[in-house]
Amino acid sequence: MLLGIVLHAALAYAMVPQWFAQDPQQSEVAAMGVHIIHGFRMPLFFLLSGYFTMMLLARRGTRSTLAHRGKRILLPLIIGTLTVVPLTWGVVIGANVIKQLTSPPAVETTGEAVNLWDASARGSADEVSAFLDLGISPDEPDPAIRTLPLAWAAAHGNIDTLQSLLDAGADLDARNGDGSTPLHTAAFFGEAEIARRLLDAGADPEAKTYDGQTPMDSTAHGPEVVNYIAGLLQVESDFMAVSTGREQVRAMLQERGAGEGPSPLTQLLNLALLFPLFFHLWFLWFLCWLVLGLIVCVFIAQRLGLGRFSGAWLAGPLGVGLAIALTCQPQLHMRNQGEVTGFGPDTSAGLIPMPHVLVYYAVFFGFGAVLYAVAGGIDRIGRTWWAWLLIALAAGVPALGLGRKAEWMTGLIENQSARHAMSVVLEPIFTWSMSLALLGVFRTLLSGERFWVRYMSDASYWLYITHLPLVIAGQFLLVGVDLPWFIELALLVFVPTAVLLGCYQLFVRYTPIGTKLNGKRSRN
Repeated sequence: MLLGIVLHAALAYAMVPQWFAQDPQQSEVAAMGVHIIHGFRMPLFFLLSGYFTMMLLARRGTRSTLAHRGKRILLPLIIGTLTVVPLTWGVVIGANVIKQLTSPPAVETTGEAVNLWDASARGSADEVSAFLDLGISPDEPDPAIRTLPLAWAAAHGNIDTLQSLLDAGADLDARNGDGSTPLHTAAFFGEAEIARRLLDAGADPEAKTYDGQTPMDSTAHGPEVVNYIAGLLQVESDFMAVSTGREQVRAMLQERGAGEGPSPLTQLLNLALLFPLFFHLWFLWFLCWLVLGLIVCVFIAQRLGLGRFSGAWLAGPLGVGLAIALTCQPQLHMRNQGEVTGFGPDTSAGLIPMPHVLVYYAVFFGFGAVLYAVAGGIDRIGRTWWAWLLIALAAGVPALGLGRKAEWMTGLIENQSARHAMSVVLEPIFTWSMSLALLGVFRTLLSGERFWVRYMSDASYWLYITHLPLVIAGQFLLVGVDLPWFIELALLVFVPTAVLLGCYQLFVRYTPIGTKLNGKRSRN
């Protein structure tokens, strides 16, 4: 839980274009840290959740387990979704409104561009040519939000610079950080003339982003999304003009063989899958599904007369090997078969969990349940933590190289399919090994009763649920502040944590709120 605060705070510096607050200081170190934490944090959480849920079932039975999980998981999810999540969106929207009101006007004249992406967006064809003459590739995405020069030109409706980039051989199939093409960008902003030139140059009218969206789908986003993306790219946007342009883009896409777009039912399904309803609280929603699934499995096992597991191999290398093999299947579908730079599992914060993500975490949850069912299973795993750590290091280095598309790895293995196949195997090996290594370390070092460990364990639930609005607000406030990124990161971690710990002690721990989160706590 506490690592989640570090992860979210670091996203502003980790070259993750989808994150709301992008600091000018982007760090490869921060990016690596985010990927490593993301690679094992939630899998380990679900493994432990499966263990303790199975313990609860064995000791209290089905009814008590349902009541317990309803109070500790479902109720905080509902309250958090109605309070913390809207507050988080309010911080994001408010910060972007303030940014638009206080930002200097966009550059309207030539000769002021400071880089290729600025020149593509608001400069001239001559400026673009000048930067290209310096050896910069026309397909090089900007380092902050990973947006292509063609996409910058498309977003700002800059026909001259778009044509200059096309003349320089810019790749129409190159991808922005989210997997979209420049045609997606033109369709999204209703830039009809830009879309026409891209299509005439050979852009694919049915290209898909990493979450399966086509350029036609890009014309269906509402004003809230348009205003947010426009603020991110500093585009002056009038939604009425965008809507008019989109009608022309849709007609052109249909003329080039694109479908009519998703049906209303498909749009509703995509909304349920993709709209981040639960935001960072998605894990609680997943737990609701997995707890119910475990109860059903236990019920079936009891009906079949299956008792407590006796197979010690399930808590050893063979059992872990089976779990890794099961995890590789959903890993195949992560990030659209490995085409996007990244590491670790996908995130699914919608009302309907993405099937491959739910299955992925179900394997960890189920393995945790099995560890409890096997007598002495968790101790057997814990004793070999050092071996799991060595395996995690051996698998993690090449896996990160593949995920980050490092030159040393792409040079070593040029075939994309081969790289993807290796990633599908190495990432689960890293995730499982790292999770089991940490499980063993904490089992060995923190098995005794310590007040501060218990206190932080109790407080971490509250800290994680409530931290995100404060962290994002801090990220926006620190944009442009002249401090090293690691000092800003430390502030973003420690200040919200200190504030929320104070709130926990004063208003949560010994109140009904704390009872719902962690059970009743005594001041003695």
